[in-house]
Amino acid sequence: MGMETEFSRNSLGPMQERQQLLFRDVALHMIRQGERSSNTEGECKYRYGDLKCAVGCLIKDEHYSSAFEDLTVNSAEVSGAVEKSIGRKLQDEDLEMLNLLQNVHDFDHPEEWKLHLKGVGLRYFNKDLHQLKVLRGF
Repeated sequence: MGMETEFSRNSLGPMQERQQLLFRDVALHMIRQGERSSNTEGECKYRYGDLKCAVGCLIKDEHYSSAFEDLTVNSAEVSGAVEKSIGRKLQDEDLEMLNLLQNVHDFDHPEEWKLHLKGVGLRYFNKDLHQLKVLRGF
């Protein structure tokens, strides 16, 4: 009999497990921050002061550039910075999910984020925010 691993216990493959952890990191950041990362004109930014957006929270300081502010996560520059920061290549499914999370950040009111994040969790993992361990401590 083979050894039981984290992946076999929760029946997720390695890719889906990594995507779920990515989602959890972003969702926790958004809920804790509780406000958009936007400038005084209301334009959403990867970083603005101490605030970070849904994708910006994944980019380590040493990989961030203010030149990213006019680019999407699909650009080679931004996705490359995320990849360097998280230590793995982003798959198409990751980019799709990050675009969706970015839209929640940019277009939904922060008071609605939990509801919309729940929808993303259900869509990608068929789990709510409690099952994804996002709402522990909130």
